[in-house]
Amino acid sequence: MFFGMLVEGPVITAAAGFAAGLGYFDLGIVYMLSVLGDIIPDFMFYGVGYWGRETVVKKYGKYIGVTSELFLKTEGLLSRNFVKSLVLFKLAPIISLPGIVIAGIMKMPAKKFLAIDLVFTFFNSLLFMGLGLYFGKMFETIMYYIKNAQWAFLAIVVIAAAAYYGYKKVSAQLAKKLEES
Repeated sequence: MFFGMLVEGPVITAAAGFAAGLGYFDLGIVYMLSVLGDIIPDFMFYGVGYWGRETVVKKYGKYIGVTSELFLKTEGLLSRNFVKSLVLFKLAPIISLPGIVIAGIMKMPAKKFLAIDLVFTFFNSLLFMGLGLYFGKMFETIMYYIKNAQWAFLAIVVIAAAAYYGYKKVSAQLAKKLEES
């Protein structure tokens, strides 16, 4: 689960919340793994930008969407407001990775980056875990009613079969009496 959260945190977090709602996982562990699974890649990509500003980003930036045009646009946005920019990057799936790399390139202070990223991730992980948990509990409730409906359906089939058998017996006896008279 943790390795899946490293790659696609929110989706795996929701799935793990669903499983926790069914009683398969512990919510505290799911939450902790979700936060770590979101923070670790963010800090790694921040580090790529921070320490590999010249070499890695210019050489490989095009493969992850960091173009010079995007860099210039993001540089202005970041310099005005680090907090809003980072939250925007985290919310937008397409620009998340390049935005985090650019935050490193712009030499955003690591403590500030980590603090903002942690606060956002705490709430984001809680949201997706809660959604998964909610749908897991809903699924459990639906399955309970389906199970009870199966028993009710079985009871209806048995009663209908008994009624049909009884009807055939009674109608055969009535037909026999009518024939005799």
